[in-house]
Amino acid sequence: MTQPIQSSLISSKSRQMISYSLPLIIGVALVISDVFSILISQYAGEQLITLIRNIWGTAGDFSGGAPTISANKNLFLILGFMTTALLWSKGLYTNRTPWWSQVQFILKITLFSLILHCFISLALNTNGSLMEIGISWIFAFTLMTIARAIIYKIVSFYPSWKIPTVIISDTPTAEDLVYAFSADISTGYDIRNIFLRSPEDNIGFDV
Repeated sequence: MTQPIQSSLISSKSRQMISYSLPLIIGVALVISDVFSILISQYAGEQLITLIRNIWGTAGDFSGGAPTISANKNLFLILGFMTTALLWSKGLYTNRTPWWSQVQFILKITLFSLILHCFISLALNTNGSLMEIGISWIFAFTLMTIARAIIYKIVSFYPSWKIPTVIISDTPTAEDLVYAFSADISTGYDIRNIFLRSPEDNIGFDV
């Protein structure tokens, strides 16, 4: 009889350790995915602009000269790591931020980095291709968003990620919250019950 009890205690402890360490694992995975997205975006943008130049000659180079690859590469990487630092400061690696709020903030940061990259490139006269800069930051936003969606989709299969949630509100607000929580992939809210404040509003919800 002692063996099953010991095994159940061990499995319970292991589940608790997983539940405690899961937010840390998610944060590390998000940081790594963003860093790799930035590195891949820089390489993909460089390769795509090279392909465009090979097909259309210099038509794809809007800078008017040959690009200084090393200067633009270093500047992109510096701004990329600054982007991850801003995401960290906003809690996108540590907090349960709603999905569309994350997408909007990442879009704002990448647009700001794109504009700043173009401005610095023109100010320093690096002869960098503005088209390559734009393509690289478009790749960065796309890959960062896709990687985050994949991570949250994988995490959603773990019960420890889900937060049991009870909604107490009127009918219209409760309906909006049900749809919002059900569609959000990054918060993990699991609706268990709904209490309506008005007895006459006590209608059924298919949760």
